[in-house]
Parts: sequence; C-alpha cells; structure tokens
Amino acid sequence: MNNTEHNPSEEVDLGYLFRKVGDFFKSIVVAIFLVIAFFKKYWILSVAILIIGFGVGYYLDVSKRNVYNNTIIVIPNFESVDYLYESIDELNSKIILNDSVFLKDIMGQNFRDLLAIEAEPIPDIYNFLSKSEEYIEAFRILYQNQELEEFLEGIPTSKNYKYHKLNFTIIGQKSDIITNKIFDYLNKNDHFIRYKEAYQQNTELQIVENEKLLAQIDSIVNATTRESTGVDQLINVNDGRLDMLLSRKQEFLDQLLKLEKMKRDQDAVIKVVSANYNVIDTEAFRLSNKIKIPILLLFLFSMVFFARYVYKGMKSIAEKH
Repeated sequence: MNNTEHNPSEEVDLGYLFRKVGDFFKSIVVAIFLVIAFFKKYWILSVAILIIGFGVGYYLDVSKRNVYNNTIIVIPNFESVDYLYESIDELNSKIILNDSVFLKDIMGQNFRDLLAIEAEPIPDIYNFLSKSEEYIEAFRILYQNQELEEFLEGIPTSKNYKYHKLNFTIIGQKSDIITNKIFDYLNKNDHFIRYKEAYQQNTELQIVENEKLLAQIDSIVNATTRESTGVDQLINVNDGRLDMLLSRKQEFLDQLLKLEKMKRDQDAVIKVVSANYNVIDTEAFRLSNKIKIPILLLFLFSMVFFARYVYKGMKSIAEKH
C-alpha cells in the first residue's frame, strides 16, 4: 500500500512561486520595452546628447595633463647622503606648505607641477662589505639585533650605499626641466663644492701615484728578467720575488680602475646616473572622458524622465485614495 500523500498546501505554494517568478520576468520584459520605447521616441535628442558629450569628453581628454612618475638614480658624493635626504624633506615640506616664493626660486614658473619627491637607497650589501674589514665587523655587530631587511633599509646602513633612487611625481611632461633645476639647486651647496674640489684633487693624486708604482714594478720585473750579459731570459717562475711583484701589480691595477671610476663619478655633488621620465601609473584603469561624459549625460537625461514617470505613478495612486 502506498503511504505517500500529496499535500494540497504544497501544490498551492509551488503554484504561487511559479506565478511570482513569471511576473518577475514579465516585469523585466516590460521594463526593457519601456526603455526601448523611450529612446525610440526621443532618439534625436539622445543622439544630440551623445554627440555633445563626446565633444566635451574629447576636449577634456586633450586639455587635461596627466600625472607622471619619474625615477632618477643618483650617487651622493663627498659624504652628502644626509644632505640629499634632508633637502628632499625640505622640498616636500615646502610643497605641502605651498611656499611659492621658495619653490619658484628653484623651479621657476613650473613649480606647481611638482607634487612630491621620495628618496630611497638601493641596497648593495656586497659592495658595502667589500669596502673594508671595518664594514664587515660593523655588519656583524648591527645585524645581530636586527632582521636582515630592517638592517639593509635602516638609515645607518643606507648611508653607505652608493646608489639612491629619487621618485618625482609631476603634472605634465616637463619633468626633465623641473628635475634639472632641482639638481642645479642641490649641486650649488658651497660646503660640498669645496669637498668636491678636495676629493677630485686627492683622486687625481692617487691615480698619478698608482701609475708611478706600476711603472716602477714594470721596471723591476724587466730588470730581474735580464742576466748581466744583457741576454733576455725569464727567471724561474718559482722565484718568490716575481710572484710578489706580479701580485702587487694586479692590486695596483685594480686600485687604478676604482680610482678612474671614482674620477668619473665625482663630477657633481649629486650625480645623476640614469633617468626614466613620464611614466603613467597603470595600476588603476582610467576610462576616457570621451566615453564617460556621453554615458553620464545620457543617464542624467533618462533619470529626468524616469523621475517624471515615478511622480505620475505616485500621483495616480494618491488620487485613487
């Protein structure tokens, strides 16, 4: 015997649900039809609004000035790392305070286009440690109580890195003009100009002395490879004197290379190494005004008639009561 029974209330509930679902889809179809009918009725006005919106959007796109990121790699020479970072902080504070007199004196008429500057070191721990044994010992002491990343980016350590990165946020495409004037300003410090002269003289002197020592080593090697009879003959390669001289010669050659590189780096207090100008931030997608403005105007136009439609409906209901 089948004990399954149909509950009439469940059938009623399902029928009611299906009717409501059908009514919902009917309302969507009616709404779509009304929208189509609306734009069909006012198609000339709608096209005119789209054309006007496109024209306004095109004008805004052409006339607007984008905000660009500009990255410049620099070398702070002559113990000028603190000076560089303090100068950047000063410039940022002047920008926040809108000190037009100070900023205009540095950058001229385009001073308002500079929005911000950020400075950060470029970690190079291997070059840092290769400078001397004292740096290695300092690394051991400081690193004992710090995480590696915290240590590498810490202020005491970052001062010893050779390269630093400056990020300029600038409106428009006059970035090179603005940054060049800022570097002119940074490189006019009298104190570091005197340091520059002293460092350059010392570097030149070291180059000359290294060249003299290399010449002396070459003369000694040449002398030790000759016998008293004047016949050239290489001495025994096991001779410790020759090994020592050749080793010293390589050391002087390495030192001379470092000095030549220093000489080329020391032509400015804050030397610009490389620059990447006018990079737009692509993290956020920006819709063109030629698309946004027409859609916005058409939406507002539709909302006016929609508000009228709602008002008439509410008025009709109110009058029936």
